Amino acid sequence: MTQINICTSPADFFREKISSAKVYIDQDIHSNIENYLVKLLVDFISLRKITGTSSENDQDLSQHALGVYLVESMQLPEKKMYANLKRLADVSLYISGFFQEYFNRKAFDVDYYMTLGASAYGHIAQLSNSIDEDSSQIYEQMAQQFRTCVDLVACVSDIPGKNQNSDIVSVYHRWTRTNSRRLHKILLESGITPISSHIKSAS
Repeated sequence: MTQINICTSPADFFREKISSAKVYIDQDIHSNIENYLVKLLVDFISLRKITGTSSENDQDLSQHALGVYLVESMQLPEKKMYANLKRLADVSLYISGFFQEYFNRKAFDVDYYMTLGASAYGHIAQLSNSIDEDSSQIYEQMAQQFRTCVDLVACVSDIPGKNQNSDIVSVYHRWTRTNSRRLHKILLESGITPISSHIKSAS
């Protein structure tokens, strides 16, 4: 009797999700960025990755003042600086995408994480420039298209049908702050045509 394997690897699962997300928000990305996002999503299956800790001595970035962490990291030796900035950038990207509704209950918004994450990737690109030009280009692309990356990760986290009418107001407010293609699409699907006004442009 023939056996059918219906299992899929986490990497294949997230690659399919990212591919669907690109179609949904009508946004193409370089294959290097797609590979980076797939690897990040696979890595962040681990709770330890989500908090940004790899040992007992590491700080939990989800509870840390990230702006201070960025400044402190810039004072470290180059190797440690690189590691800290990558942690900061990856955690900022993941949190910005996967936990957008969380920010509705906080004094700061998702744009805070987006700004820090994009800045961290930009610094990593500069650090990598003299060592690995290919890696430097990938991090530069991540910095320039950070908001698009956040949109794609957010699409992966979406649960079908979760955006009920009671959520639309918060969706609209988040769209006015981020100009997110994903949120724009959600509003259109809810029968609302958003009008741009003093909105930060998306990458």
